[in-house]
Amino acid sequence: MKVTVAMPCFNGEKFLRQAIDSVLCQTEKDIELLVCDDGSTDSSVKIVEEYTRKDSRVCLVQHLMNQGIGKARQTLVEQARGTFLCFLSVDDLFFPQSVEVLLKQAVEHEGCFVFSDYEIIDGAGVKVQDFVVPRFVSWEDFVVGLVFTARQSRMFVNLNTVLGRTELWKKVGFDVGL
Repeated sequence: MKVTVAMPCFNGEKFLRQAIDSVLCQTEKDIELLVCDDGSTDSSVKIVEEYTRKDSRVCLVQHLMNQGIGKARQTLVEQARGTFLCFLSVDDLFFPQSVEVLLKQAVEHEGCFVFSDYEIIDGAGVKVQDFVVPRFVSWEDFVVGLVFTARQSRMFVNLNTVLGRTELWKKVGFDVGL
């Protein structure tokens, strides 16, 4: 399998179906969708279970109690089986070619991590803002873009646009205290 799409979920029923559908309709079909439910109290688990019965590419991992987004992401990294790994939040969507385009760039440029521009949309699906990211950044700037500016809600690199080799995600890991 080429790509694991990792989706942390906590009480995501409102947008979960749309997010899952955006993964399953990717032009790149050699994927697994791994969802970590982090102790949801809504119908998130039931929704994911419906998809696991319909599509063998969908897998559910459960935390019985909420452990936080960092732990959910780390669980997903540990369970990923794809050569490459990317993330998608339950309230976000991929364009149909997102995984294919990122995968092509990662393979062509032998990059550790690749990422893309993105759009912010509101709950009604209306585009609010475009984010254009730099074409190339240093490792330090990449980490700063993901970690430090995320804490200030000013990310220039959005985790949902990053694809990297799973072995590297496993070395980098996530702060389970988040």
